[in-house]
Amino acid sequence: MPNRLSCSNSKSSAHQPQTRVTGLRPSASRLAVLGATFAAVAFASSLASAKPLVTLDDAFRQVSQQAPMFAGAYYDEKGNLTLNVATSSKEPNSKERTVVLDAFVRVFGKEMLQPRPSSRRPNQRSYDVLFRSVRYSFVELSTWYERTVRPMLRAEGVRFSDIDERNNQLLLGVSDKKVMLEVWKWLEASGLPTDAIALDDGRELLYQYSGSISGSVQNPAIAGIELGTEDGGRCTLGMNAEFPNWWWTSPGLITAGHCTGDWDFFGNSLTQPAGGAVVAMEFIKPPFVQSDDCEFAGCRYSDTVAALYNDGVPFEDDPSIIRTRDPNGNLNIDDDAQTFEVISASGWLLSGDEVQKVGVGRGWRDAAIGQTCVDFEAPDSTDGQRGFTCQFTAQSLTGTNVSCPGDSGGPVFFWHETLLPKALLAGFLWGGLRPSGVSSNCAPEYVFSPLSGVVADLGPMSIGDLPIDSWY
Repeated sequence: MPNRLSCSNSKSSAHQPQTRVTGLRPSASRLAVLGATFAAVAFASSLASAKPLVTLDDAFRQVSQQAPMFAGAYYDEKGNLTLNVATSSKEPNSKERTVVLDAFVRVFGKEMLQPRPSSRRPNQRSYDVLFRSVRYSFVELSTWYERTVRPMLRAEGVRFSDIDERNNQLLLGVSDKKVMLEVWKWLEASGLPTDAIALDDGRELLYQYSGSISGSVQNPAIAGIELGTEDGGRCTLGMNAEFPNWWWTSPGLITAGHCTGDWDFFGNSLTQPAGGAVVAMEFIKPPFVQSDDCEFAGCRYSDTVAALYNDGVPFEDDPSIIRTRDPNGNLNIDDDAQTFEVISASGWLLSGDEVQKVGVGRGWRDAAIGQTCVDFEAPDSTDGQRGFTCQFTAQSLTGTNVSCPGDSGGPVFFWHETLLPKALLAGFLWGGLRPSGVSSNCAPEYVFSPLSGVVADLGPMSIGDLPIDSWY
């Protein structure tokens, strides 16, 4: 578990691949796509300013407008939806429960009251809605976060910030104990109640990018397989997609943004496998832009980019994710196994939701969402000038590593035996959170961009026959 300094006293059938060969534009080169890339960047900039994203924290604020005592929601270890209620009583009374539950359903929908897919609870068909008494409302936590805590991201050595609804606290991730003590003194001087604050120096954020070459050609190209980068490294193909806002409508793919090299250079190539033939060229690399919820010179809602397949490259036309032999990190692909077929977006994500990921570093693994809507400083940003807004973390269910170098870009999704072989797309992995002092680049926790943030950055897209052009 991370170290925290805290004074809290608050209470489907086998899938048959369909291949498609692109032929809608000439084979790409870097020079050929530069003009389109700059146009894409201009589009992404206008999209970011014209269509603000409704984040999970925004939705919690909407609930608070109807039920001021609301203090956040999550799923406990048994799958029970748990609603926090700020009250001085040991247990929320019946009126408080009714007001909070009604407001939550009006914002999130009745589907949030249904059982969530989980390998931990394979036979569960229903569960309870629990109410937990806590000290601080989400309105209070959010106000303190916006005014005092999130601005601390500008301080050297502060890596992330979060409204931790599960623990009814504000959380800051710092690089070491020296920074922790300095930040703690400043927060105490700010007048915030100390039991509402927690500092974490126990985790280190790193990109899950690999500099090694170890893969082989995989035809057709499908989500979950290896992609090579220009410097000879490898990441994971996140999902095949088309982007209807572009006149050529050539099929493309989504992967992690840091996998295509320099944040400020566009038109990088991707190979399959690493060190192999060029299969796609980057054409949308969203810029880092300033906004009200950004404490850096620029932020993005996702670490993703879009690339277009070169002419003649076969790819999986269906919204499918490759499946390895088992969910325990076996990297061998079972040719006879069913793929995961994406049939929908996942909808709202809460802490405690169980998610799956597939990547070339650690294979197919399951994990439980930990922190939600976290603001991160980009690990390689110049002097801490770039950040990722409203990202999610997922923790191993067994304490073993769930991500390794090469997993960056991999799809994150809901899946359960009762959905087989269908899946609900949740987002794309890009980072790992390893315990401080550990030398291994593998991690028992990973960071992913939710699909809502990806849509905000890349714009409308179509994954197979599934259009994703808006969110919530």
